Amino acid sequence: PDAQLGLQMGFVGFVPGVTPETMKLFYWGGINWSLAMVPLRLLWIGAAVGLTLLATRFFDRFDPARADRGPSDGRKGRPLPAAADDLHSHPVPLVGLDSLEPAELNYSFLRMWRAELELMVKGYHWFWYLIALTLLALQLAVPYEYARAIALPAAWVWPLAMWSSMGTREARFNTGQLVFSSAFPEARQFPAMWVAGLTVAVLSGGAMMARAFLVGEVGHLSALLVGALFVPTLALFLGVVSGTKKLFEVCYLLIWYLGPVNHLTSLDFLGTTDAALAEGVPQTYLVLSLMLLLGAFLFRRRQLTAGIA
Repeated sequence: PDAQLGLQMGFVGFVPGVTPETMKLFYWGGINWSLAMVPLRLLWIGAAVGLTLLATRFFDRFDPARADRGPSDGRKGRPLPAAADDLHSHPVPLVGLDSLEPAELNYSFLRMWRAELELMVKGYHWFWYLIALTLLALQLAVPYEYARAIALPAAWVWPLAMWSSMGTREARFNTGQLVFSSAFPEARQFPAMWVAGLTVAVLSGGAMMARAFLVGEVGHLSALLVGALFVPTLALFLGVVSGTKKLFEVCYLLIWYLGPVNHLTSLDFLGTTDAALAEGVPQTYLVLSLMLLLGAFLFRRRQLTAGIA
C-alpha cells in the first residue's frame, strides 16, 4: 500500500531519489488465459472485420467515375427529342462577327472574390458553421495561453476541406477550358481565389487576432497574420501543382500536428509558443509564403500557356 508505482523508460539512475538499492521488485506471472476469454476476443475480431467490410462498400479509391455515379433516369438509348430533329432539319443561320455588339468590360474584383468565396463555403451543413462559431468563441472565453495552444490550432484545422479546394476545382470538375479561356484568368480569378482563402483564414482566427491586439501581444499577432497568409498560399500552390485536394490535406495535417499542436518550433507557423517567436519562425514562413505564391502564379501561368486543364 505504501508503494509509489510508476513507469520509467530508460536508466534508473536518472530518476531523482531512485537507486538500484531502493527499488523493490515484484513478480508478475502474466495473464491467466482461460477458454471463456476466447469468444470475447473473437467477437472483437469479428467486429473489426465487419467494420472493414462495411467501409469498403463506400470507399471508391477517389475514383470520380464512381463518385459521380447516381441513379439512372432511364433515358439511355432513347431517341433524340423532336427539338433536336428540328435543329438538324432547320439549321440556325450563321451570324457575322461584324454584326455582334461590342463586348462590355465590367470587371469587379469584389464580385470575383465573392464568387470564389461562395464556391469555397458552398455545400456545408449548418452544424459545420456552428462548430466554427464555437471554436471562435473558445478563443475568447478560455485563458489566453489555452486559447493560444489549443483553441487556435483547432480552429485552423476545421476549414481544411475549404482550403484544399483551392486551385483544384478546374481539374476536379473539368472546367479548365471554361476558366482558362476567360479574360485574364491569372490576373483576375487567381488573386480572387487566393484572397478568398485568406479570408477564411482570417475569419477562423479572427477572435484570437483581436485578443492578441487588445492584450498587446504584438509578436503573437504578427505570427497569426503570417499564418493566415501561409495556409491558403500553401493550399493554392499544392492545389495548382497537383490538381488534387489530397496533397495539401496530408502535408498540412502533418505540419499542423507537429507544429501548432505538438509545439515543434520549426513548424510552429502560428506561434503557439514563445520559443517560435524568439527564433523568428514567423519571418521564415512569411518569406516561404511569398515564394509559394510566386510559384503558384508561375505554374498557373504555365498551365494557361500550355493549355493544360
